[in-house]
Order: sequence, then C-alpha cells, then structure tokens
Amino acid sequence: MMNEVVKKSRKWLMVSLMFLVLFAMLPVLSFASNPANEPKEWAANTFYEVKAIVTFQGSYYECLQSHQSLTGWEPANTPAIWKKTDLLTYSQAGGRLQQEGTAVAYSWPGIYFTANFTGTGIGIRLNDWFNRYNIQIDGAFHTKLVNPGKTTYWINGLSNGQHTIKLSKVSESTWNSGRFEGLVPAEGGSLLDPPPSPARQIEFIGDSWTVGFGNLANTRECTYEQTVANTDTNLSFGVLTAGHYGADYQINGYSGTGMVRNYSGASPDINYRTYYDRALLETEGNVWNNFGDWKPQVVVIELGVNDFSTSLQPNEPYTPETLKAAYKSAYHGFIDKLRGKYGNDTDIIVSATYLWPDNVYSQYTQEIVDEEHARGDSRVHYFYFGGIGLNACLWHPDVNDHQSISNQLIGLIDQLPHGWNGIQAGETVWSPNRTYQVNDLVTYKGISYKCLQAHSAKTEWDPVHAISLWKIKV
Repeated sequence: MMNEVVKKSRKWLMVSLMFLVLFAMLPVLSFASNPANEPKEWAANTFYEVKAIVTFQGSYYECLQSHQSLTGWEPANTPAIWKKTDLLTYSQAGGRLQQEGTAVAYSWPGIYFTANFTGTGIGIRLNDWFNRYNIQIDGAFHTKLVNPGKTTYWINGLSNGQHTIKLSKVSESTWNSGRFEGLVPAEGGSLLDPPPSPARQIEFIGDSWTVGFGNLANTRECTYEQTVANTDTNLSFGVLTAGHYGADYQINGYSGTGMVRNYSGASPDINYRTYYDRALLETEGNVWNNFGDWKPQVVVIELGVNDFSTSLQPNEPYTPETLKAAYKSAYHGFIDKLRGKYGNDTDIIVSATYLWPDNVYSQYTQEIVDEEHARGDSRVHYFYFGGIGLNACLWHPDVNDHQSISNQLIGLIDQLPHGWNGIQAGETVWSPNRTYQVNDLVTYKGISYKCLQAHSAKTEWDPVHAISLWKIKV
C-alpha cells in the first residue's frame, strides 16, 4: 500500500510545485473597516482613562494618567500624560519578522501575534492580499480571514472584560509578504501588556510537510483553490508539538524544496538553503535580523522528501551516488550552520520517514546522525516517523497524520536529557518594562535565572548585569 501511495504521490507533488506559482493569482476577499471603532483624534475638554489610545497628527498616543484634557494639553506637548506609541508594542510575535516603519512584514508560514486587551472588541490592522489567518479569542477559534487586503478587521460583541487574542498566518506565501500593523481596542477598551514569551523555543525546518500543505482535505486530488483553502499550518505537526509544550515556535517550511535537490529536479540553482536565512522569502539577499532573543533549545529538520522522492532527470548533474554525497555533505554543513547560530546546547533532531522504492531517505539521515555522533556531537538525534496515510491534497499528510507525527515527536523530545526538559512551567523570556516577583524564573540568552528581589525591570537591569536582582538557576 505504501509503495502505491508514494508512486502516485510523484505525479501529484509535481502539480503542487505549480500551485505555488498559481497562489499569487488567488481572488481577493477584503474586509471592511469599522471607522466608528477606530481610535479617535485627541480633543480638548474630554475625559481620558489610563491606557486610552488616541491619534494626534498622524501618530498614536497612550494615556498615562486619567485626566480631563484642556486646550494646550495636546499629546505631543504633555509627555507626563501621553506616551507616543505604535500599535505593535502590545503584541507578542512569533516567527521571522522584518520591521517596516509602523508595520512588520513576513513571508514564512506559522507567523503569529498574541495580545491582551480589555473591552468588547478589538481591531486587527493588516495589509495583506495573499494570506489566510486564524483568529483565536481566549484560546478558542473565532474566525478565519481570507486575503484581507488593507483593512482593520473588527471583532465585536465580546463580553466587557479582559481577553487574549491570537492571530496566526496559516498559509504559505513564498512570492509575497504580508504586513501586520498592530491592534486597536474598541471604544472604552484598552490594550494591555502582551503575554510574556515562553522560555521554551522550538524551530521547525522543512518542506510542504512542515507547512501543513493541504492537510485539512479528505481527498488526495485537489484543485489549487482547494489546496489553498485546505492548508492550515496551525494543524501542522510543528505547531501541534509546540502547543503541547506551551513553547514559542518558528515554522520555517518551504514547499517543493530539498536540502540540495527540489522535487523532480526543479530549479537546480536553488534549494531550501537558499532561503533559510531570510525573513522575506521573495527578496533576494534579505536576511532575518535575530536580535538575540531567538535561541531555540530544540530544532527539528524535515528535509529529504523532495531530494529523493523522484527519479533523477537526464539534465541533472547527479548520479545516485553523487546525490547521496551532496545531500550528506550539505546536511552536515547545515547542522554546522545551526551550531554556529544557536550554540552547542541546542538539540537538533534529524527526521525521516519511509520513501518508496529504496528508502534511501531514512538510510542517509540515519548515517548523518551516526557521523555527527562520531564527530563528537551527541546532541544530534535521529527521528523516524511512520504510520501515516498521506490522505490529504496531493498525497500529503492530513491532520490525523500530523497529529500522529507530533505524538511520535513528543515521545522523543520527552526523553531528551538536556535543557528543554529542565525548563520549569511558567518560565518566560526576560523582558524590560515588566514587573517580577521573588522566585520568578526567566531565560536570558539561553540561561535560566531566578529573581532575588521584586522589581520593575529596566533595559539595563538584565539578569547578566543586575546581579543583585537575579541569580543563575541551579
């Protein structure tokens, strides 16, 4: 049965590559703004509560003290009462972003933003004509946005209280970037400090299987519209695994690519490694700026399906033996690259599954892990996953397969003897402008610390330099 599955998947995986080009031609569905809910222009003789948001001369300001405004007390002139802000400040983001003025741009799937707010509604400011998003309110699915365009999308009718929102990009857009411009509270509400970033961080590197390509479908034969509509990165094995641990995550997946060879030898001058360093996939030479706060304890690599699932074409520069050598050499080099980025304390998981007809994918990846061990790197681990049906679009894993892969991966991660399982529940990434209590646990530059004195943090009071406030957790 598995042989038949993989043979048929060859035809359909080629079609999937063409779909990536066709995605750019999707029809656009826009969502209208609700101007009545937008932050209002500052006005004199008006009472403002703490954390109220207003606009003044094209900028946003947050109220610092409740007061009755007077002429001459314009936000730009009264720093004791108003603080100039941008709407991004109130969101905790996950994934690779690039700042563009008052917005952030992104291309990779699985990008997400979480925020806390009070009131009966929240507006999501987007400029994105190509992607699909899931919205969760207080941990429950609320709605899906499809190609929203440039808009403020409003969620209204919530109970009047404190809420948490999560906005997740669940689609792939290798040819174009989306932009998030922040959140705005409904009238009478306010934006609160964002949730702290979890101390656990996990990164997923791979192809369409990592993306969750077509995973919602209950059929293998899909049109490109059906494939797009049935792709949900939130239900990929990576997001499911991160959710199990309450971890921050990156889903750095690019459909159709391989470590050295793309599906059926397509575009031989590029491969996954061409794009890995980028924040914006469509921009040649773009480099993601990691400010030092992304240092995952675990990295999961899933690359090789496209390298080995199709026969070599006559115009390709490989024989089976030279392809093996190139793949293994590039894989070792990629692991070295990750070691240079994240250090020796990160656990790197090399994954594989069965591929018809000769199963060289799992054989070569096992050899790579063995060779890494022989070189002295014991924190590279082999992960073989099986028991999947490939019943979704174009013979891809469906949601049941993704849950199965996630369950198998969790079984491996639970056995890791290193830093990941030493992180305690509630431990977060240290951040300035937060209040910490005695015995609070934080992670800073990959090291765990315990708070010695209650305090409101400042930028210069990081755990390395504020030794009277923090000590390394033993």
